[in-house]
Amino acid sequence: MLKENTSGEQNVCILYFHGGAYTVGSPRANENDARRLAMSCAATVISVKYTTAINAPYPAAVDDVEAAYEALCASGVAANKIVLAGTSAGGGLVLALLHRLLGQQRTMPVCVVTLSPWLDLSMSYPSLDALSAQDVILSRAWTTRAAKMYAGQTAINTPEISPVHGRFESAPPTLVLYSKVEIFRDEIESFSNVLERFGVEAEFYAHNFAPHAWPMVVDDAPETEAAFSLIAQFVSKHTT
Repeated sequence: MLKENTSGEQNVCILYFHGGAYTVGSPRANENDARRLAMSCAATVISVKYTTAINAPYPAAVDDVEAAYEALCASGVAANKIVLAGTSAGGGLVLALLHRLLGQQRTMPVCVVTLSPWLDLSMSYPSLDALSAQDVILSRAWTTRAAKMYAGQTAINTPEISPVHGRFESAPPTLVLYSKVEIFRDEIESFSNVLERFGVEAEFYAHNFAPHAWPMVVDDAPETEAAFSLIAQFVSKHTT
């Protein structure tokens, strides 16, 4: 858990889910991501250790992040101070958890931030091939293997696996940052239509040439600083 707070008020608390195609990564390996969020948003950041697909397929990871969210709520942190955030597969987990909470009419976080979220594990959108030469982070081969491992025996279009197929009525305000040259581009842009259809207050910010999940993979660049500034403004807007 990382803290950065300069006031005497209750900290904004960001529950953060790391990326890694559901197969790799950990809070320790992605500590810098959480640290940047804490510093930028003047918030407490809790980076969640969830079960990767190497150890167990869906729904283990969603169950883990649900348990983390329940524990945070039970600890006394007010819902209007809780933000869900995630990168890549972690962004998909954010939206999977949100879909579960909505379906069970549970307490909602105040807002959601996702960076290049993985939203459709069927690997069916054209940008997966059209942008394969331009995406310097992801490949169809790796993500396809990871998708099969993560889904296990569950249908790939299940909304908690592929949130682009979900229903998001009454979801909290959502910020999505993504790249125009990443292979997930088309599914992310399709998801903007999903949120619009369900009346969700959503902001989508696309960078024309930065890589997949650039705020978390490119240090000390103007584009990274601008992204964290945008995230901080969004979080502040919805938590103050």
